[in-house]
Amino acid sequence: WDLTFIMLNHLHALQPAVNLFMTLLLHQKDLARFQISNVEWSVLQDYEMILSMGAQLHVPHKVQQWMSSQARPTLSCAVLSFKLFMTIWEKKQEEHPCMVPLIEVGLAKARHYYN
Repeated sequence: WDLTFIMLNHLHALQPAVNLFMTLLLHQKDLARFQISNVEWSVLQDYEMILSMGAQLHVPHKVQQWMSSQARPTLSCAVLSFKLFMTIWEKKQEEHPCMVPLIEVGLAKARHYYN
């Protein structure tokens, strides 16, 4: 999740440049099919929102960092981190009902490991 979040975050920041670049290539039919539509940009932003959980609380991103081998996680931190991110995602499901199917996939996997 960590690298996916970072990739989506950077892609979102570069959206104007990506759109301009693809517009310049529209006359090349083999590359024109890679043009990202407005709907696709919206879906990518939804995924970024799910993974970031707000600008101030990059919860899944932070949990990934806490759980990484570089951080040398302890069991107590791992359980608390997992519970934190699951609670935030459950709250996001209430706040964004349209995101429930996407968030539920991640929550189901998290519940499997948590239980």
